[in-house]
Amino acid sequence: MPRRVIAVSGAVAESLPRHARTRIIHDAVDTAAFVRRRSRAEVRRELGVEEGSPVVLMVAHFTRWKGHEVFL
Repeated sequence: MPRRVIAVSGAVAESLPRHARTRIIHDAVDTAAFVRRRSRAEVRRELGVEEGSPVVLMVAHFTRWKGHEVFL
């Protein structure tokens, strides 16, 4: 048995056997990569989305167990 198991999320940790000594360490994200470089209006124009129309974003790996159909 391993001394410790590292999971990248709570969902992954929950999928492991209960007796596993699990720690959750989330993936690191470089937040500087997500600094807004264009205005919202510019992005809406580029995507053809009218001002005032709702815009929703979900960033994830597209697999059935993620529940994208529930989100949509």
